[in-house]
Amino acid sequence: MIFFNLGLGVLFISLGYIVTETNASTLLSGYNTMSRKEQAQFPLKEYLSKFRQFHLYFGLIFMTIGTLIGLFWDKDVLGYHIGITPIIAYLCFFIKTKNLNKSASTSTKVQAKIGAGVLIAILIFVIGLFVWSERESSLQIYEDEISISGPYGLTIPFAEMDSIVLLDEIPKIRIRLHGVSTSSVSKGKFKGVGQTRYHLLLDKPYQRALIIYRSKDIPVIISIDQVEEQKLYRTLKESIASL
Repeated sequence: MIFFNLGLGVLFISLGYIVTETNASTLLSGYNTMSRKEQAQFPLKEYLSKFRQFHLYFGLIFMTIGTLIGLFWDKDVLGYHIGITPIIAYLCFFIKTKNLNKSASTSTKVQAKIGAGVLIAILIFVIGLFVWSERESSLQIYEDEISISGPYGLTIPFAEMDSIVLLDEIPKIRIRLHGVSTSSVSKGKFKGVGQTRYHLLLDKPYQRALIIYRSKDIPVIISIDQVEEQKLYRTLKESIASL
């Protein structure tokens, strides 16, 4: 993830130099929707100077902070940094440069406010997603099913369990299709070797995991903190045998 952080930092720096006075009418968001009259009145040179300076300094700071977090702190915190810091930075840049657009029409100013509102909404969503994904999973066994609550939880009727296997090591996972994967959890839909897909509910680190093969859906691999996998394995085998 550190290399991903560095790559994003380089991308941010590059953005500051990709947009120029020549191509701003095409590439610069907000400016490219202005009328010719508004563009003529807009202080483009001053804005691009601030735009370039922002992306240069932000890219360098972003890489530095991310690298320090990755090396000396927690990889989960690095994930929060990658997801949240850019949104906050762009909001700050928007507030700092909004006075440069005094000559813009009412519709253009409304568009800018909508853009800022969208950024705020995305920031709230991302923070909420991180908080939600860190919730603990819990498992309850009922008369005819098990129910796992928490992020990407699900209910599995005993009648849909084809087989259950206790694993010392889970199958190789190649791609996360939909879900969260950090140094402490892997939860959601993942793709393994070939076309094999799995529903993972893993709290890390884990010593053993349980895989439940289902007749109507993809296999579920479970290893959550509150569950002793050996005991759960025996309970589920007995429940299936009694059907």
